[in-house]
Order: sequence, then structure tokens, then C-alpha cells
Amino acid sequence: MQDIQVIQKFVEEYFAAATDPDRERYFSLFGEGVVVHDDGRSHHGPAAVRRWRDEVPDVRYDLREVTGTPTTCRAVAEIAGDFPGSPVTLCFTFERDAQGKITRLDWATVWASVYLRMPSEPWRRPRPESFMPPMGD
Repeated sequence: MQDIQVIQKFVEEYFAAATDPDRERYFSLFGEGVVVHDDGRSHHGPAAVRRWRDEVPDVRYDLREVTGTPTTCRAVAEIAGDFPGSPVTLCFTFERDAQGKITRLDWATVWASVYLRMPSEPWRRPRPESFMPPMGD
């Protein structure tokens, strides 16, 4: 299987697990030393990730783009749900260990991550149509 197929499969499983009523499916994706960065806070270890996840509202994910390698990848998705500013486009950066478990997860709005790059990627100018807000009437 090619890297992009491995990455796509992993990211699709992440978002499917994130919306599954069986929370253990989601938590099984994380390694013991996981760190999650969300909304300016860091959550270290499985117990902290569980507490953080309990605070996350139910949302729908619309996956837009996946890039990277099997150990470090990035996904852009539109998130919609019952929260202020919905919908919003977020960039998820995943780092995974040799067993495929998530060791680090960072979330940022696309606006905050437009000129960021993953360590494995050369710098590239983002496609403007990917990051522009919809035009009003």
C-alpha cells in the first residue's frame, strides 16, 4: 500500500472513531505518551485526553485534504456542530509511533496554519482557494 493510501485510511479511521458512540474506538488510536494540543491547552497522557474529549461537543467532519507520511501527517477538515463559529475549517497534525498510535495531535484553524509546514514537507505556498472564506452575496 502506498504512503498516501496508508495516511488516507488512518485519517478516515480517526474521524470515523471521533464520531462513533463507542468512545473506546477513538481512545484506542492513542499511544501511552500522547500529547494533544487544542485551543491553547496541552493534554498529556491517556487520562488527560479522555477528560479533554469529554468536553468536545458532538460534531461532523468533512475531510478536505490529507498530506504527509505515515508517521507525520496533516488533515484539513471542515467541522460543524453546536458550537460558536460553526462551521470552521481545522488543520489536524498527527504524529504516530512505529505501531501507528497517535503520540501527538495538534489542532489549529486553517488561518493559523496557512504558512506552517510539517517537518517532512518543503515549504509551499498554500492554494488560495483552500484557505479563502466563502464570498458573501
